[in-house]
Amino acid sequence: MNVQGQDRGVRRWDDVSWNEKSDNAWQKRLRRHQAWWRETVAQLPAGASARGDRDVVSMLPADVGLRPNLMTDEAATAANRTLARLAERKGPGLVQLDRLQRNLLSSQPLCFNLFGHLSARPQALLPWVRSIDPLAAEVTGIDLEVAPTDRPLGGSAFDAYVVYRRSTGRTGFLGIECKYAEDLVQSQRDPASCRYVKETVPPRWRADATKALDTHGLRQLWYNTLLVQRVLDTTDHEVG
Repeated sequence: MNVQGQDRGVRRWDDVSWNEKSDNAWQKRLRRHQAWWRETVAQLPAGASARGDRDVVSMLPADVGLRPNLMTDEAATAANRTLARLAERKGPGLVQLDRLQRNLLSSQPLCFNLFGHLSARPQALLPWVRSIDPLAAEVTGIDLEVAPTDRPLGGSAFDAYVVYRRSTGRTGFLGIECKYAEDLVQSQRDPASCRYVKETVPPRWRADATKALDTHGLRQLWYNTLLVQRVLDTTDHEVG
């Protein structure tokens, strides 16, 4: 498919008319990079926005499947496995299928491309896990969009969830939040709901922790730490 010919009225990936007014310099650079990849590597035209009202240079066409936004068979297999699990359990965790298939700037396909791909060979992550927990002995599994089904913490879920065996004989886990073009200052703009506040109490937390954490740029980190706390309370993991 030839998508580069100006004589056909097709805008090149680097045409300034594609610029999004809301992008900061970092997002603009990422969007342009992905637009280049879409056009020159994947050789696909720009796709419509999620609302369908205009074309966006960093979106894939509507008729694509999980590939090419998920770049390996392992990543696509992990996505299908996760979709099936979420459909069966109807619990915490969410995969936005349109985002996963078409949005080249979304953190969700980024996460599946990395951790979904590695889920087929989890032991490859051992050196990285050991850099966080020197007692890690073996990585036993990698899953996507994971949250405790017993006493869930609202709709919060880890983007990726790495389980490993420690030299103590017990297990540990890493709960991972993936961000790509998103700005933490712009995420979680609303004040925390009571379900998060009531979990942030001594002795695990300082008495004034909620006041310090309930602010732009910190809420996402706070919520993820609470999710680690909940997983430790509902599983046999030694550390998280």
